[in-house]
This record gives sequence, C-alpha cells and structure tokens, in this order.
Amino acid sequence: LFFSPFLWKRAWFNRFLETAQKWGPVGKVVEATMLYRHHPRTIVAAVFISAISIFGITVLYFLHGTSLGIPLEKARYFFVVPMGVVASAIPLLPGGIGVGQVAFYTLFKWVGATPEHGATLWTLFQLHTILFNCAGFLFYLKHKHKTHPIPAAL
Repeated sequence: LFFSPFLWKRAWFNRFLETAQKWGPVGKVVEATMLYRHHPRTIVAAVFISAISIFGITVLYFLHGTSLGIPLEKARYFFVVPMGVVASAIPLLPGGIGVGQVAFYTLFKWVGATPEHGATLWTLFQLHTILFNCAGFLFYLKHKHKTHPIPAAL
C-alpha cells in the first residue's frame, strides 16, 4: 500500500511524508523507504527473503524445542518466534544483552509453556548464530588476498 501510485499522487500523503521526515529516527526510516519507492521488485524480494529467514528460524526453534522435550505445538512456535525475534531487536540494554531472553521468557509464559524454556531456546539460538558466524572467519582466512600498495601519483 505504501508504494501504491495512488498514495504518492495525493497532496496530503506528501505533506505527511515531509512532516514525518522531521521526526528523528522515524524520519530516517521514511527517507530510506522513499528511496525504494520506484523499485517494487527489490522490496518484494526483501520481504520474501525475510519471510524465508523467519520460517527457517522458527523451524530451528521447533527442532531445538522438540529435541529438548519442550511440549509446545508447531502453531505456537510460529506465533512466538517471529514476535520474539522482533522484540529482541529493540535496543533496551547495551548490546541487547538479555532482551531476547526476557522476550521469549514472557512469550512462552503467555502461551502456557514453561517460561524458562523460552529463554533457554533463545540462548541456544544465540550460541548457534555465534558459532555459524565464526565459521565465516575460516573462509576469510582462506580467501584473504595480500594487499598491494597503491602507486604514488606522478
């Protein structure tokens, strides 16, 4: 709807965008979004990739929960995990330390599961993320090229 030509032709919508750009962080988001208004395929691709990512994270959570014997239905994982991931992105503490644990603790409590399992699953997910990202260092070392000095201008 935001990228609809119908909206962009309306004066009230353009006035709203001009006002929203002055709202600090919200303005930066509006400004960045406006840069992509003529690239709907890029937006659709980004949303599609995000959906695949969230689906994968949810399946990983389900597999971890099943292997730990956590009695939670698949449908509840598909409710809890996306909300918890979004909540964990809120920068409440330095480095986001503990935000995901509290978010998943609370969400698991809301759906009637053992709250400690939610915090444990988030910590396990963080551990997997760190280990996966550290594996990239091996590729960096293998494919690192020596840099050559730039010749001085004549």
